[in-house]
Amino acid sequence: MAKSGELKINKADKVQPGYILYSPYAGKGFVLIDREANIVHEWATGRYTKIAELLPNGRILYARMRDGVFEADWDNNVLWSHHCRQHHDFFRKPNGNTLIVCNEFTFIDRIWRGAMDKNDRFIEVDRDGDLVWEYHLDQGIDDLFALLPGFKLNEHEDWAHNNTIESLPETELGKKDERFRPGNVLFSGRSIHTIGIIDYDTKRIVWAFGEGELDGQHMPTMLPSGHILCFDNGTSRGFSRVVEIDPVSREIVWEFRIPDYAFARALSGQELLPNGNILICCGNPGAIPPKQDPSRESTGLCGILMEVTHDKEIVWELHNGVNGLRKAYLKAVYRAAFCPAEHVTPPLRTNLLV
Repeated sequence: MAKSGELKINKADKVQPGYILYSPYAGKGFVLIDREANIVHEWATGRYTKIAELLPNGRILYARMRDGVFEADWDNNVLWSHHCRQHHDFFRKPNGNTLIVCNEFTFIDRIWRGAMDKNDRFIEVDRDGDLVWEYHLDQGIDDLFALLPGFKLNEHEDWAHNNTIESLPETELGKKDERFRPGNVLFSGRSIHTIGIIDYDTKRIVWAFGEGELDGQHMPTMLPSGHILCFDNGTSRGFSRVVEIDPVSREIVWEFRIPDYAFARALSGQELLPNGNILICCGNPGAIPPKQDPSRESTGLCGILMEVTHDKEIVWELHNGVNGLRKAYLKAVYRAAFCPAEHVTPPLRTNLLV
């Protein structure tokens, strides 16, 4: 089998058995790897794919930037799609509907620069492609000012640059506090260093966090405990970390500082695994933004995937070797997703690391 990269650490007795799905940043397909870094399956999904998940039925759900979201079978036959100006993220809800982050261009009075501004539009579509819910993130500017005393509006054409959307799961916290009830929508504005929750019914931002703590973050996700796990890139700070936030006390209750060699100023994410470990994607370690040095070739840089215990021990680490399409981020990885054995079709289940 072909290798997906160089496996630097593999403490197999502490690693969560299963598979990992990812694509190089702006790649042309996804690879499914086992915990020995072997590529066990591939999907050629076309240019500029960034994120995907493997559904319980073995189908892959993936997004292609500015094109839409697609659902395909094991043999890459597209069975469902919704075309839109998708960017960064989507979320398949338990009822089968799909939340999608889209770009739109509009005039935003609060930041108007004499030109059209890029805004984040959140949509929910059903299996027939019908629009059942819609939200424009600039609707929440006043809510953010009210919730965050020190909030500063980023006067840039891409004012918020949202990179995450998630429908909150059922938790004990959600039963006690309406702000965190199931179905409310979690988002992440990287350019405003803020994560927040939108009430699904009222379309008001009811909780927000970030000022003085987060720096260019990615992929907040609510845990079964009601806490929020987030990759805090530290774009300006100079080091990355994964943090667990208690949304009620607004305290960081757990933190893992990413080793300096894996500092990722952009991209990236994390996921709680069934065994309690955390799968971390450090998207572009060492990368210099192309605008700062357009001539730089980043072929030696790569995304680093690692699995970390709650005691902060790195028990698995992979340096990606699969190429994407953008020279400045050739081996970078936007996000990686864990796939349990039951989500993998029967022919591969015998290859599972046990």
